[in-house]
Amino acid sequence: MSHCARINCRVAKFNVMDKIIMSSEKQLSFKRTEVRNRIITAAGEVFKTNGFQASSISAIAKKAKVADGTIYLYFKNKEELFIVVLDLMMEDILDNVHDQVKRVDNPIEKILKFYDVIIEFFTNNHSFAKMAILEVNQVKKGILVSTGLPSYYKYLNYISNLCHQAIRKGFIREIDTESFSIMVFSCIEYIIRLWIYSDYKTDTHKLRKKVLNILIYGIIRY
Repeated sequence: MSHCARINCRVAKFNVMDKIIMSSEKQLSFKRTEVRNRIITAAGEVFKTNGFQASSISAIAKKAKVADGTIYLYFKNKEELFIVVLDLMMEDILDNVHDQVKRVDNPIEKILKFYDVIIEFFTNNHSFAKMAILEVNQVKKGILVSTGLPSYYKYLNYISNLCHQAIRKGFIREIDTESFSIMVFSCIEYIIRLWIYSDYKTDTHKLRKKVLNILIYGIIRY
């Protein structure tokens, strides 16, 4: 075999090995993603059933059918896992909100629809409401700051965009849309928190109407 032929043969072998390695890496990456998703799904079920404090890494690992130590390969601790789970759940809700809001034409009605869909979801999902409104405060502040809740800012941006639409179409005056977004989100949190503290007896529909009346029409008598 000539020198060139031997080189070509080696190159061909290296190419085959590269393909094998790349294939193995893809399979490993897929496996890691699959395991991570399984852990997140299991954690969501455990947190909703037991609450944050009563949930353990062992219970989550058992639900996900992995070893306890495997969870720490993907998440630093229970707090970080909780925040990831909560954030993904909040994003799912926002997708549902968007699907319903886009069917409405009137900009003001869009804001009201956003309010209604969010509150309706919380009141139909007691365990998630407690997770998102009460138990998130049990997470160490440092963990919450470092991990963050990206979905929270997506909600604020979404409300802000609805507000911009209303301004452009002349339905409301020029206002600070960022401040308005924070007010809307804070009012939703207030209503749900009051509902939880009242052992789910507060009439959220009646309270929603009162809060929205102030938000939309203000307090000044014209």
